Amino acid sequence: MELQEPEWLVISEGELLLDLEWASEPIRTLRLAYRSDEGIRFEEKAPVPRLALTPQPGDHGFMIALDNRWIARWFELP
Repeated sequence: MELQEPEWLVISEGELLLDLEWASEPIRTLRLAYRSDEGIRFEEKAPVPRLALTPQPGDHGFMIALDNRWIARWFELP
């Protein structure tokens, strides 16, 4: 089985690139959950097309929520 990233979401060189034009209503909030061995921490961001990821040392994955709807997948950090 091969997993592919959604076409509207690209992770490149420490940035999260989002194409949210598919949404039927504007996305108002974007939340990130970073996972480490110590636990999970959350950040809330403005839903902009190019967003710098801000992992801390020890973080190894992140999850994304658009207006409190979580994408049920942990993405690996580069």
